[in-house]
Amino acid sequence: MIIVPLYFALFAYLLFLVGFVVLFLLNVYHIVSTGTFSFWSLAVTFFTLISITLVLYLTWFLLQDVNWQAPIIEFGANFFNFEK
Repeated sequence: MIIVPLYFALFAYLLFLVGFVVLFLLNVYHIVSTGTFSFWSLAVTFFTLISITLVLYLTWFLLQDVNWQAPIIEFGANFFNFEK
């Protein structure tokens, strides 16, 4: 029997967050390299930084009591047997 635990969803979420942070760093790099230190570019960058921080905090706060070892899918010999 193969059991897929709930913490596999954290891997997908982690990949999403890593991609989001990489795009944020690319944004900061382009602002610095092109020298476009306007109010709007810095405001959008600050808003994005605040959003990332808020998402990370809310993720930690809301998911700290979850049992990550709980199975979400259990594959067994009768997984595709629809007869009851």
